[in-house]
Amino acid sequence: VKHQGRLLTGSRADADDAGGEGAKIDVHGCKTVDMASSFGKALLEFTFIVMAAITLLLGINAAKSKAAGKVLFPVTFVTGISSIAYFSMASGGGWVIAPDCRQLFIARYIDWIITTPLLIICLGLVSGVDKWDIMALCLSDVLMVASLAAGALTVGNVKWVWWFFAICWLLHIIFSLGKSWAEAAKAKGGESSSVYSKLAGIIVITWFLYPIVWVFAEGFGNFSVTFEVLIFAILDVISKAIFGLILMSGANTGYEAIEHAGRGSVTPQLDVRTWRGRQHRDESPPAGRLGSVVGLEMLEWTMVEVGPRKAVGDVRSARGA
Repeated sequence: VKHQGRLLTGSRADADDAGGEGAKIDVHGCKTVDMASSFGKALLEFTFIVMAAITLLLGINAAKSKAAGKVLFPVTFVTGISSIAYFSMASGGGWVIAPDCRQLFIARYIDWIITTPLLIICLGLVSGVDKWDIMALCLSDVLMVASLAAGALTVGNVKWVWWFFAICWLLHIIFSLGKSWAEAAKAKGGESSSVYSKLAGIIVITWFLYPIVWVFAEGFGNFSVTFEVLIFAILDVISKAIFGLILMSGANTGYEAIEHAGRGSVTPQLDVRTWRGRQHRDESPPAGRLGSVVGLEMLEWTMVEVGPRKAVGDVRSARGA
């Protein structure tokens, strides 16, 4: 098997040269194997640096407050795990030779199967959907990534069956994010709707492109491994690093606005409809005193809930002392 002009025999020295110390060469009877070039390795190293830097930035901002941490810690783990995966690939590990005689980066799929559900959780926190809705989309996401990984490890018609399964799970995710989750974010109000629209737009577009790139890379093999590394690295940076930076921009408007918008808080507002005092008929009731005002015969007031919900009801106080 040739690796950058050199014949690989499966020895320890060849394994070290091709895939890092201790890497195994599984050639599947291939005469040549498409491997990432030195430029591809440089791309992996650069993406690792970008992901690591964004992780540090997100982590610093996540530690500023409890509200910031709740919103930012999941995406901080996303870029952190991704940086580890890229370090593994850049250092010569995390890959095998697929049956179609291509270098297959297993570390990439391990990264995706962990980090993409975390991105779903981030969107769920912003939109305010139910935890069961978040769990359902996370499961669809895991099945999508697992299907693509299985397809990359097979040849023939079975490969495309796995790809079809992945597309089915992807469509469930896209339709949910674009409909029910978007409606929930809109109902939540405040900054949530605006932030959610940006984040969901990034996820829908980039996740739609992943399986298309897969078709021409690990599907038909039209893209070289180096070009595959380039395209997937760009998509990863956009869907994870840029995603995190947009979420971090909530610092300008306050994370509490995203975390608490639409939950509602009950605030009493007095609406005096009838005021008939025996002694002070022309006076208004002192603020904050209900039922203890001398001369108060009847006070009608309303509890109003701030947020998307309607008024919770009228409370009537009987004759005061």
